[in-house]
Parts: sequence; C-alpha cells; structure tokens
Amino acid sequence: MLVELIKNIFMVIKHYSALMKFIHWAMAVQIIVLLVIGFYMSDLSWGDSRKILVMVHKSCGVTAIVFIIARIFARLFTQVPESSGNFAVKFTSQLTSFFLYVFMAAMAFSGFIMSDMGGHVITFFNLIDLPLLFKKNEDLAKKFHAIHVCIALPLVILIGLHLLGALYHHFILRDNVLTRMLPRVCSRK
Repeated sequence: MLVELIKNIFMVIKHYSALMKFIHWAMAVQIIVLLVIGFYMSDLSWGDSRKILVMVHKSCGVTAIVFIIARIFARLFTQVPESSGNFAVKFTSQLTSFFLYVFMAAMAFSGFIMSDMGGHVITFFNLIDLPLLFKKNEDLAKKFHAIHVCIALPLVILIGLHLLGALYHHFILRDNVLTRMLPRVCSRK
C-alpha cells in the first residue's frame, strides 16, 4: 500500500485527467459562444432577439463561473503533466495560462456583478430566476460593464496565444502538449 502511494506521488503524468479535459473543452466551447454572442448582441437594438441572446449569454456566463471554480479546484487537486520546452517556452506558457484564468474569471464575475448591481435578475436558461446578491447600484454596475467590455479583446488575444502555443508545440516542437489535452480517442499516444 505504501509502495503504491509513493509510486503514485512520483509517477510522471502524460495526459490530463478526463475531468480536466472535459472542463477545458466545455469551457473552450462556452467561452467562444459567449464571446460571439456578446459581440453580436452589442450591435442589436433591444427586442425579442436581443432579449433571448442576453438570457443565453447570462446563463452561459453563470455556467462559466461554475466551470471556472471547478477548474481551479480540479487543477489544485489533480496532477497535471509537466510543461515541456525550454525556459522561455515554459514561462510563456505558464504566463499565458495564468492570465487566461484571470481574464476568464474577471469576464464572468464582472458580467454577473454588472447585471446583479444593475438590478437585473438572471433567469438561468428560462428555468429559474437567480436571486440578486448585491444592493442595486447603477454607478457600480456601469463600472463593471466597462470592465466586462474592456476584458473582451485581451481575452480574445490570450485565446489566440493559447491556440498558437498549442500549434507551436504540435507542429514545431513536435511534442505531446496538444495531444495530452485531447480526448484519448483523438490522441496518438
């Protein structure tokens, strides 16, 4: 029993866990959908189409908060593969990942706080109204709206860097950084 525990502590992990992969890809799809809806609805006049998009956007945003929290906990309590590449590659990768987490969380929480402080109840996928958590404060709601809008472009840039990094690892360095995050059926190793 003790020998197995010691082996597991020093075992080199080659792939992310199924939970980490699920959360990664679910968040990837969700964040792309959130960004597309967010950019699209910002140009729409207020009407039924925009109301539906706002409801879906806010509902997905709440789901993103749940995924972000789950991802942070999973990351803290799950072993992950070691970074590969030289110091500069590892540093850039870790810095980009850190800021991705920060900007994803800031985007989701600023949207929630903006809506809540604006006195707008979030109807989660037309199923349940989430309670308002903050006292209504239009001035703060506007500030969180500005934060929410300003975060969008840097988040898109970080996502682009993340994608370029994965492709760089796969096609230039020819390591397994990309394949270890893919579902087992998609990965070669």
